[in-house]
Formats: sequence, structure tokens, C-alpha cells
Amino acid sequence: DVALDPDLLARLSAALPGIAGAGLATASVLAIPTITSFATVTTSTFAIFAVSTVSWPLFAVGAVGVVTAAFVSRSLIDRSIDNWRSSLRDRAHSRAASKVFGLGAKPGQASILEVIQGFAVKTAAHNLGTAK
Repeated sequence: DVALDPDLLARLSAALPGIAGAGLATASVLAIPTITSFATVTTSTFAIFAVSTVSWPLFAVGAVGVVTAAFVSRSLIDRSIDNWRSSLRDRAHSRAASKVFGLGAKPGQASILEVIQGFAVKTAAHNLGTAK
């Protein structure tokens, strides 16, 4: 019997912006040589002299594209980190509520609050029994 983790879809959807951001960051870094090669124009005369010039408009468009991709990838990664932190915080609060107060715990499972209350009742009964 294979059971699918109910939180798996939430975890994958929280990780998706980070994966997309990492892919976009990789693509922007890999685009730099391509932009450089498109912006460089080489001319030769008689196969002896070669002159290379840079097409600044093409270079500027490529640089703007790389900067935009880097900015978007960083914002996607930041959103993924925020989603992960929110998910972690919600799971920690849920687990703390279960362990401390017994909220959502299985029947018969003692919470920390019940253990402390039992200890206080035993201590009070002991003190009342020795005070006579």
C-alpha cells in the first residue's frame, strides 16, 4: 500500500519558485557568451587584417536582458525561501500545539500540559498529606 504524503504537493509548490529561479539564474549566466558573440562584429580585409567592433545597441539589449533575468531569479528564490519558512513555521506551531496542549493528538496520548498538571496534583496531594 503506497500512501502519498498529503503535504507533498504543498512542499513541491513551495519549492517551485526556487527551482525556477535557479534555472533562470543559470540561463542568465549562460547567456553572457552568446550576447558577447552576437554583439561582436568581425570584419576582415584580404584575410590578413581583422577588425572586431562591438555593436553597443546589441550589447545594451543583452545586458538589460541578463540583469532582468538575474533580478527575477533572485526574487523567485526569495519567494521560495519565504514560502519554505512559512511552511516550516506552520508545521512547528502545529507540532507544538499537539505536544504542549494536546490539540489534534491521538486519544490517550499525554501532552506536556497534562504531565505538568499531574505532577502539580501529586505534589499538592503529597504536601497536603505531610502537612497534617
